[in-house]
Formats: sequence, C-alpha cells, structure tokens
Amino acid sequence: GQRVHFIICSRGMGDNLAFLPYIGAFLSAYQAKGSYYVPELLQGICARYYPELPYQEALTEDNYATFFFNMNIETTCWMPFDGRIIPMDQIGQLILDLPYKAELRSWTPQPRQIQEKYVCIAVQASGAVKGWHYPHGWDLVVDYLKAQGYRVLCIDKERHQEQQQYVIDTPAGAEDFTGNIPLEQRADMLYYAAFFIGLGSGLSWLAHLVGCPVIMIGGFSRFWYEFPNPYRVYNPMVCNGCFNDPENMFTENPCPYQKKTPERELECSKKISPRQVLLTIERLRLELGC
Repeated sequence: GQRVHFIICSRGMGDNLAFLPYIGAFLSAYQAKGSYYVPELLQGICARYYPELPYQEALTEDNYATFFFNMNIETTCWMPFDGRIIPMDQIGQLILDLPYKAELRSWTPQPRQIQEKYVCIAVQASGAVKGWHYPHGWDLVVDYLKAQGYRVLCIDKERHQEQQQYVIDTPAGAEDFTGNIPLEQRADMLYYAAFFIGLGSGLSWLAHLVGCPVIMIGGFSRFWYEFPNPYRVYNPMVCNGCFNDPENMFTENPCPYQKKTPERELECSKKISPRQVLLTIERLRLELGC
C-alpha cells in the first residue's frame, strides 16, 4: 500500500525495455502505488504500456522507496552483481528481490496500417560489435524473404552508419522505413509484423515487448544473455561472447579478443552464415505458421 517510485536510467534502449515489465510485477506483488521516470525516448512507450501510472520526474517526500534500474557495467560497485553474468531479463528481478521473472503485458496497438504480410528488419546497432558482418548477408536474406511473398521493411533509425572501420547501410532490396520515428509507432508496426530479424539491440527488445517473434543474429553476447529465444542465430565454433566476460571492458576497439589478429576480428558475426539465418527463418515459419 506504500508509494514507490521507479527510475529507469540505463544508456541502452534494450536495457530499459528489459526493466520495464518489472514495474508492474513489483506493484502487483506488494499492492503498492507507483510512479516512474524514464528517458524521453521511452516516455511514449511507457504511457501506452502503463496508462494507469503517473510519469514523475522529481522525487517526492511521500515516496516510501525509490528503485534505480541500471545495468551499471562500468561501475559494478553500485549493484550486488555484475550485469554481464546473468540474463538481461532477470536483472530487474534481482534489483527488486522478486521471487519470479516478470510477465510481459499485452500490447494494445493502433489500427494496422500495412495490410500485406511483412517482415521488419534492423541492421544497425549501438556498436559495430553487435552487427552482422557476413558479406552481403542482409541482401541475401532480404531477397529470400521477398521471394517468399513478404514485404521487407527496414526500421532502423539511421539508413547509414560508420562505426569504427565498419560501414553499415540499409539493404538495397528492403523498403526504407528508417527515420527518427516515435518508438510507440515502431511498436505498433512490429506488433503486426510476421516476425522481426535484428541484432542484440533495442529494436529486438521492442519486438519482444509487443509479442513479435524475433530472429536475433549475433555472437558478441552469449546465447543465454538476452531474453529466452528459440530463434537466436550464432556460431559457437568461433570466438564469441566477449561481452559477458566480466574481465573485459569494451573500449573504442570493437573486438577486444581478436584486435591483434585482423583476419579474425569480429568472427563472432562474420562467420554466421546466411544459410544459418535462412534455416532459422524456415523453422520459425513452420513452427508459427506465418
């Protein structure tokens, strides 16, 4: 019955979306009254996800407790554990000392805008280490999806990025839906998509939040790190998972393990083959009937 305030303040969009369901889980567990603060980017999403809760920037004297959600990878002394050694979707559970993982709420979308069946993709991320760098891999996937009768919509914020020495562009065959579009509109688009293909980044978490099936490509993190996902595509036979090594701190170099051996740099993503991705697409379509 007490008033509790939640502050979600991680740098990454995916981190914050991973924390979001735990606000409702905690309030339900303790029958508490709640308010929250999130970065501006997420305010529209939260207003739709928690319409019953007030957004509040300043702390008030009647708060019984205030919880801070943060990954705190750079300053692990702020938390009782390192955020790299447990799955992201359990960090909120441990911060709040809940006995169970939070369940996702149902997303209530706006009316569908695109009537044809379509797939959303996102090829950009917050760092080159998260990308899929198999030569022309995305082009092959887009061509395959279009041959199966899907429209393929690229929903990245940017259509072109240069990160470290890597250049990443929207695939030529995909429809350009890039731009600085409010995330709640992206969420509605993902809700109606047959599935989403992306990386270990915020848009994969947004798709997961609204119940869109996710094919996640990437090896910079361990396969267990993001949300449980039967359609994670990675190659365990090469160097991988450096993000989840608590002895490693990321710097400007995108590949901390292989930076002195250029032929192996980012092999965690360069050696994920298009065939692996296409087989995962076919398994998802067979299992989900889409």
